[in-house]
Amino acid sequence: MSRRIWRSWCCGMRSRCCVVRSSGLGWSGPPPSMKAMAERLHCSAPNLTFMANQLADRGLVERAVDPADRRSRVLILTAKGRRVRDEIIRAAQENNPLGTLSTRELQQFTALLNRALRPGEHQKHLIRTSVQRVLR
Repeated sequence: MSRRIWRSWCCGMRSRCCVVRSSGLGWSGPPPSMKAMAERLHCSAPNLTFMANQLADRGLVERAVDPADRRSRVLILTAKGRRVRDEIIRAAQENNPLGTLSTRELQQFTALLNRALRPGEHQKHLIRTSVQRVLR
C-alpha cells in the first residue's frame, strides 16, 4: 500500500494504531464481542465505539448481534475491510526487517529473545504473535 493511500485511508482517525490493531477482526472463529475487542485493543468502550463508527462509515466493518449473547454486538469485516486489512498486513510485512529471515531463523530469534528477556506469559504471547504474523 502506498504512503499516499495509507495516509488517505487513515485521514481522520484519532489513532493510527486502531487500523493495525483492528485488522485482528479477521481472525478465525466467531467474532469477539465489542467488550472483548476493547480489551484486546486496550481501549475504553467509548473509544472503541468511536473507532468502530469511523470504520463503519468507511464501509470496512458492520455491526451485528452477538450470537452468543444477544445483548452484545460484534464487528464483522466487510469485503472491503478484508481487502484493506490484507493490504495493511502486506505493507507491514514488506517493510519488516524480520521478513528476510527463514522460518528456522525466526524460531531461533524468538528463542533468543525469550531467553534474553525472560518475559512473563503476556509478553511471550506478544512475541509469538509478532513472529507468527511475519510467517504468514
